[in-house]
Amino acid sequence: RQQLRGLQRFWAKGWAEAARWALTHDTGLDLAQAWADTAVQQAETFPNLRLKAAVLQRRGDAQAAAAVERRALEVATENDINNFGYALLNAGKVDEAVAMFRRNVRDYPRSWNVYDSLGEALARKGVKKEAQANYRKALEMVQDERQKARIRAVLAGLT
Repeated sequence: RQQLRGLQRFWAKGWAEAARWALTHDTGLDLAQAWADTAVQQAETFPNLRLKAAVLQRRGDAQAAAAVERRALEVATENDINNFGYALLNAGKVDEAVAMFRRNVRDYPRSWNVYDSLGEALARKGVKKEAQANYRKALEMVQDERQKARIRAVLAGLT
């Protein structure tokens, strides 16, 4: 609270950090809600909206949390969805990660990275042929030689 009286109050990041701290420590959820609301008012971004949704969920308001989650997906960038997909993948939520990566492919079909990420999730799921197809698509599009070499190596491992 004291830190939010200083310069931090002028940026969404400070409010979001305070809300995340309260949420993580499961304390002061009323304040966490107010802080998350302020962060969203200052910057309606995917991370801030996801944080607000998490606070709402923790407070038992699943309906409002779902509405905020939907809004988060509306404002999400390619990078936001990719990072979220990897967070899901790392949490063992492979099907949900695949769904996020598929969304990214649909929304950003000119990005090699979305095909690469979808390929990785599909490989983790054990769907080799579809994983290979996505990696090949990424390989066709990518310009960076290091990435090309990495993708070729992944493809060789999937055969």
